[in-house]
Amino acid sequence: MNSKFSNFSKDETLHFSFFESPLDLIGIAGSSKGLIRLKLGLKNPDSFVEYIETQFSGSWVEKASAFKDIKSQLRLYFKSKNTKFDFKTDPRVGTVFQKKVWAGLRKIPFGQTRSYAWLAKSIGNPKACRAVGNANGKNPISILTPCHRVIRESGALGGYTGGISYKQFLLDLEQNSNGTV
Repeated sequence: MNSKFSNFSKDETLHFSFFESPLDLIGIAGSSKGLIRLKLGLKNPDSFVEYIETQFSGSWVEKASAFKDIKSQLRLYFKSKNTKFDFKTDPRVGTVFQKKVWAGLRKIPFGQTRSYAWLAKSIGNPKACRAVGNANGKNPISILTPCHRVIRESGALGGYTGGISYKQFLLDLEQNSNGTV
């Protein structure tokens, strides 16, 4: 995401908020159509605001109430009491291929992992492992779209945009969860 998304109107009002988690500060951004970005491991709020303002045209307003449900779901997730997320994404974010990969990620069961090869096959492109890995790395809605559940076929963790320690934390949290909702 190196330039502004042209699908967003400069006159559109977009919202953002923050959630304090065991993985540092999480930034949440969205439009009236759904979530645009959930970013882990922020060092400070200003870095997230600067990021969203440079990546998405529109007028940005901080509004905690816009993400009350997501925050509640995240709070329960980090207490090992939520195994599913209920949210809408803004359909203007991502390419057709990326959206297909991200939808595939949401099908990986809580507490389980899958390989990049499995994900490529599951979306009907068995030879697209590298492209799947690239789309996985560009996932704009970490945790909710569980890119952390994708590992190498060898069982090695592979990479994670938020950092490998975050990936390990999330996998451990899910695998040690009692799975209640």
